[in-house]
Formats: sequence, structure tokens, C-alpha cells
Amino acid sequence: SNNSYKSADNKATFITSNNLFNVVQNGYYGINNNLSVFNDEFTGIGNATYPFKGVFVGSDERTKIISTINAAESNGNNYYGLFGVLDTEATLLNLDLHTAIGITKSSSNIGNDATADNLYVGGVAGKINNALIYNTISSAIISIDAGYSTIYAGGITGYLTGGFSSVNKSDYDGSLTNWIINNSSRNNNYVGNIAGYAGTKQAAPILLEMLKTQEGMDSGFFTGIATLCDGKIYYAKVVG
Repeated sequence: SNNSYKSADNKATFITSNNLFNVVQNGYYGINNNLSVFNDEFTGIGNATYPFKGVFVGSDERTKIISTINAAESNGNNYYGLFGVLDTEATLLNLDLHTAIGITKSSSNIGNDATADNLYVGGVAGKINNALIYNTISSAIISIDAGYSTIYAGGITGYLTGGFSSVNKSDYDGSLTNWIINNSSRNNNYVGNIAGYAGTKQAAPILLEMLKTQEGMDSGFFTGIATLCDGKIYYAKVVG
């Protein structure tokens, strides 16, 4: 019951012992006050096994959430962001997210491409499976020093399925952020302002969707790539 949860000394143990993951991942969360998440063990809300499928809503003025993540490379698929994995049913609304993510090289398997694992890193979520992100701004500082992983990194998400239409009412603000991406292996790096990877569709329609998503961000001055503004493509920042 709700009262039992409130009185529990260790909330995480209570959730685990009572098998409440389904309740948590499908919940409705209204966040009225700004908050910060600073915890050495925090890597994001939701993972591949238990993706977040609920509703996460801030105030009308956008609730500010500051979070930091520090982790080392590890085996398997790893998801980092305020949310690790957002699934199809998930909805985020009215959020101002400031995320700093640092991933360090593992002391073992450095340069061993045979163990090629995946790092999914994003200011909102490591991976978004067609979730709806609305009226949300992401500002991410990302530093990755990888030894054997394939990297997917983006200002909103590292890996996006379902196309940019699910995030086209959100923005990535790169004016106050810096990224450092280093990979010692021969594996690929997929890096983008909005999403590192968005599928294998034809590039032109995806680029146009991305430009529309970034429309209004000072016509590309802060985003660092071309943007679509008032029906025109601005690209001066790209070519210097």
C-alpha cells in the first residue's frame, strides 16, 4: 500500500521485495519544484528490462531538473541520461533538463573490438522508443572516453526510434554545453545534436525533421548545424 511504502526505511528494497517495478515504470509523476539528482549510483530512470512507460510532467513554466552521471564502461548495452530508456507509452512534458554525463574507459578490454558493447547517452534519455517529448529543453554536457564500445550520443537521446516527430516540440540548447567524445576502438561513433542515431531511413527527410526540431534556436548559432527558420535554411555556422 501507499502507506507501507511511505513508512519503509529503504524505498528501493521495498519496491524490489514487493515486485513493484511495473507500478513504478507506469506511474504518473507531477514535478512542481525544481530538483537536483546527485548520486554516485544514479545512471538514469528505466533500463532495457524495465523502461520508463509513465508520464513525467513539470510545471507550466517548465520544471528544472539538474542531474549528474558518472560511470565506467561495462559489458552489455548501457543507457545513460535522466532516463535510461523511454518506451512507447512514455510522455515527458514541461521540463528544463540540465544533464552532465561522464563515462570513463574501462580498465579491462580496452581496444578489444570483439567485446563491442553499446553506450547510449542522451541529455533526456539514452534511448527513446517512440516516446512523446513535449515542451522540453535539454542542455547536456557529455564526456565519453571509451575503450571498446560503440557510442550513440545526442543532446536529447543517443538512439531514437519512431522518427523526430515524437520530439519535434522539444529543443536542445547547446549554448552552455561542451562535448568530448573519444573512442580507442575501431567501432563507430554516432553523435548528433538531437539524436546520435535515428534509424536507416533516407537522410534528407530526417535532416528536414531535425531542422524543424531545432527551429528557433537562434537559427543555428548555438546548435552548431544548419537549422530551418521561417521556411529558410541557415547554414553559416556550419561552414564557419
